[in-house]
Amino acid sequence: MRPFIEFYLEQFPLIYDECNELLSAHVLFHLWQQCLEHGALAFHSMFTIESSLNHV
Repeated sequence: MRPFIEFYLEQFPLIYDECNELLSAHVLFHLWQQCLEHGALAFHSMFTIESSLNHV
């Protein structure tokens, strides 16, 4: 996941103007670290059943 996020963030300034570089882009920078430390969001959601509907 890290290479994809890093590639997206490298391309971000080419796609969007400076005013769009907000918290959401910064949060993506740390997302892969949080997933490694805490596990996938699907395992921490209040709606875990919805996360597994595609496997039914």
